[in-house]
Amino acid sequence: MGARIESAISALRFDKVISLGKDIDVVKGRLLVDSEDLIRVVGEGEHQIAELRRRVEGVGEGLADVSFQAASSDGRASARIARDGHVLDITLRDGFGDISRPTWVLADDVDIAARAIVEAVNRARATASQETYERFREQFPDAFDLLDDLRS
Repeated sequence: MGARIESAISALRFDKVISLGKDIDVVKGRLLVDSEDLIRVVGEGEHQIAELRRRVEGVGEGLADVSFQAASSDGRASARIARDGHVLDITLRDGFGDISRPTWVLADDVDIAARAIVEAVNRARATASQETYERFREQFPDAFDLLDDLRS
């Protein structure tokens, strides 16, 4: 890793003095910093990124076998979805209607059932979204606090 960083540093070309922070200056194309310090800082950054990935994967694994269920407001339909939003099953309280009724009435029943299905699926997805949000908020509270501050 050290050779890769030193190669990138040597490729830098500047015509003036640029301050990059405490004890790091670039003067006429030369970076004035101990390369071991730079390698250490880059290594710490890579370690932090690996830790963040592990935490994100942990949230995903915690939701792997979780499903979310919700019903339409009229109770005609309920839906169960996986964490990624895929529909696992749908239950209709009254089916799609009474097939002994005239076609034009049955068409209304099918329309009502279809609307109930869409509402139930959307409610289940909203529940899944909220649960996922809460789990990420637990894992990364500072980031979510910052987002809340930026929104207000």
